[in-house]
Amino acid sequence: MGTGFFANDRTGRMKFKLNSIYSLFLFSGIIFSFSSFAQDTTDYYSSGYLRFENYIYKNTIKSVVLEQEFLRLSQPIIELGKGERLILSFDDLDGDFKNYSYTLIHCDANWVPSNLLQNEYLSGFTEDRILNYRTSFNTLQNYTHYIQEIPGREAKPFISGNYIVKVYVEGAPDFPVLTRRMMVIQPKAAIEGTVQQATIVNDRYSKQEIDFSVFYKGIQVTNPFEDIKVVLMQNGRWDNAVSGMKPLFLRDNELEYNYDEENTFNGGNEFRTFDLRTLRVQTQFVKTLFRGLMDILLF
Repeated sequence: MGTGFFANDRTGRMKFKLNSIYSLFLFSGIIFSFSSFAQDTTDYYSSGYLRFENYIYKNTIKSVVLEQEFLRLSQPIIELGKGERLILSFDDLDGDFKNYSYTLIHCDANWVPSNLLQNEYLSGFTEDRILNYRTSFNTLQNYTHYIQEIPGREAKPFISGNYIVKVYVEGAPDFPVLTRRMMVIQPKAAIEGTVQQATIVNDRYSKQEIDFSVFYKGIQVTNPFEDIKVVLMQNGRWDNAVSGMKPLFLRDNELEYNYDEENTFNGGNEFRTFDLRTLRVQTQFVKTLFRGLMDILLF
């Protein structure tokens, strides 16, 4: 599945994009105050505690998807000023109609709300209603399916950065039913990366290693060890994302991240190697050969 490389500048605005197998997110140093979204941590397990992550707050909400328009199972990323849109869809097993609304919350590189007011990053209104829905028909479980384009008719982001999509019943913004992460990017630099077998011998046949370089010609970076924050993701997953990596080598307008262990992910079955140079004899990592009339089976 195609993903991308991204970054943002000191204001929290995204800067980089390049398609690859993995997702690399780069953020330059961002300092924000967070008082406007302060929450009492003692209420963490309450239904109204807002989590700045992909989360469902109500057990009747199912099948939540946030993806690019016309590109199924893609990551929720759009480019600023290109007219691109995301599609948010979900099911409500209550089976009735509810007046759902959503809003967007601008966040920094650590997915903490920035100190920007909503009218400083959203044009139009600060929320939008979800009006597109359809009810189930002739199903064992009644449900209502909701679908919404983002940006919608009213709330449209006009700066790049990380955003939280918060969905709630109209009139009850303090009680979200779901939140989803999305990104608005501005391509400014180039990133080159490779996916290969792990360098560490014990991980060679079970993990994938992602080495990459960032080329930032024309972008002022005072201290790349502190100003640039890296998040490396596998297939859009946040649960095993790698962060905190610093560049190992600095060259003219280039930051190189060539680690051996910190940038590896479990690769599943991709590197179960066996020798197919000949089918005349049993080769390396081939246990058995079965010769049929039309084919040969290897185990």
